[in-house]
Parts: sequence; C-alpha cells; structure tokens
Amino acid sequence: MRTDIRERLRRARDWSLAINELEQEAEGVDDVEQRSELLFEIANVTEEIIPERERALAIYQRAWKLHPENIKALTRARQVYGELGRLEMVAKVGELELKLRNNDGDLAALVGLAFLDSGQRDKALPLLKVALEARPDDMEIKDAIAAASYDPDGWLDDVERLSDEAKRADAATAGRMLLRAARIVYHETPDDQMYEDLLKESLSNAPIGNPANYLLEKLLSSSERWNELEEHHEKRLGGSATHDKLSLAEQFGLEWVQRFRDRERAAKFFRVAIEQASLNGNGPFGSLVAAFVLVREIYAEKGQWNDILELADATLPSVSGDQRLYI
Repeated sequence: MRTDIRERLRRARDWSLAINELEQEAEGVDDVEQRSELLFEIANVTEEIIPERERALAIYQRAWKLHPENIKALTRARQVYGELGRLEMVAKVGELELKLRNNDGDLAALVGLAFLDSGQRDKALPLLKVALEARPDDMEIKDAIAAASYDPDGWLDDVERLSDEAKRADAATAGRMLLRAARIVYHETPDDQMYEDLLKESLSNAPIGNPANYLLEKLLSSSERWNELEEHHEKRLGGSATHDKLSLAEQFGLEWVQRFRDRERAAKFFRVAIEQASLNGNGPFGSLVAAFVLVREIYAEKGQWNDILELADATLPSVSGDQRLYI
C-alpha cells in the first residue's frame, strides 16, 4: 500500500495536491478497516515529505476515529505531539490510548508526566501511581509523584528545603531535587522569577534528558523570548552526544516550524539534522525530505542556490531509494 502511495508521489509535481487526491480516493473505499489503514499509510508518507505536521496529524486522527481499533494511528498521533513538544496534547491523546491499552505502565508514566508538566497534577497523580506499580524503582516517577502530591499550605517550605538539600547533593540528585521544586512552584506561582531560576539551576546540574528542558522552552516561548530559546536549543545541541545530535536537531526543527511558527529558525536546525544524517554513520531520518524541502524553500527565498546544491551533494551519498530521488 505504501509503495503505491510513493509511486503516486514520484509522479506528482505538487505533493500537497497529491495527498488531497489520495485522501479523496480513500473516502471511496467501502471497507472501514481498509480505509482506516489506507489513511494511516497516507499520514505516514505525509510526515516524510511535508514539513508541517498538522496535515499528518489530521489524517491520523481521521484514521482512528473511522476505526477505533486502529490504535497505531492514535499512538503515532501521540508520538508526533511529543516530538513537537505539545505535552497537553500528549496527555489528551495518551489518555484515550490508555483506555485501549488497559493502563499499560509505561504509557501511564508518559501520560502522567505529560499531565503534570501541563499543569494538571490532579490528573497526573493516579496515572503516576499506576506507573509506579509497574516500575517500583523508577526515581523519575517517584519524583513526579512527590511533585504532584505536595501540601498546598506548605509548598514554599518544601521548595526551600529541596533547594537547600540540593546544595549538598551530587549533580544528578541536585538536578532532580531542583526540578521537583520547580514543578511545585509552577503549579503555585508560575510567573515568579524563582520558577525560571530553579529550572536553570536544575539544568546546570543535569542538562541531558531533563524534563526541565521542556518547561524552560515553554516558559521562554510563552513570553516570546525567541533569541533566548534559540540559544537554549543551540546549547543543548552543543552539549549533546554525537549520536543524539540528529534526533535533537530534527526535534528542534519540528518545534520551530510547527509550535513556534518560525520557518527560518526551523530551517537552521533542519540543516543541522540533514548534515548529521550524512556523518558518523547516523544514516538518514524519516522526515529528511520534509526537512530538505523547508531548507530549500528558505534558502531559495534568499537566492542561496549554492548552499542548496552543497547540502544536496553532502546528503546524496547517505540516502537511497525515494529519498535520493526527491533530493
């Protein structure tokens, strides 16, 4: 099925129009299960060639609503929201998915954390407790439960205690304590400067894989501090391991184009992802063509044709099949 879709796109001059036609043809399929599966495949390919993920998300949601037993469409929609940093939607879609997956422990952890960092601790707590039953030694879940179940009358004392204890702890433990303190402040007084300070202190102790990265992103973007947010992303890229740079740069590109609506900054990070794909044996990534399309569009507006050609030359040796053809 996916091969047939790709064959259609190979001949198309306008991918967006071709996807419209594919969707319309899918509507003519009588069998509901088959139509849902076809829409899922169309959404998959849409992700690969269209930089904005709204189009793919809408098709995934149609596929699931048409045939609710097609859980993979719901799962992929939730994963895309996660890639975009849209935790409120991760929580919303994940809650639906949990009902279909019988409260799977790993998924309960993911959804519970999404609720917590979206400001909905009452919804987070029961899910985090389900997750802890499945993963009783998981410190991230234990910290999240503690952050979700603090006493509202004594929250400031908790924050001060955690901050003091963090000064005497090792870096990793301090990062966790300060994140817990920041989460408490976020639920009580999110506009307080203390919240931002705690996030930054947490990240200075534990910069890698820290949920404080998302919370700081959210804080900076909500106040439109775009230069600071770009610097934060650059710092994260610079401090990441080589094998993580590709996925991180792709994530930042997706966030800038979809969540922050800045195509120029998106192109900057997509270019890094494309370059990383051709280095160190990383190999290409699924949305390489979509990333290249956006970079080409932004560079073309500036007449930077040589830069486009140089990027294509650097990319071609590491890709094959449809990706090679499109580049």
